[in-house]
Amino acid sequence: MSKFGEHLSFTAQASYAHSLKEANDVLKIV
Repeated sequence: MSKFGEHLSFTAQASYAHSLKEANDVLKIV
């Protein structure tokens, strides 16, 4: 269960970082 929680947290962080990067790219384009 702990491993699953860690994986979930990691996935959420990665997805969050990805969204930030995409938003950054969009701002750069604009």
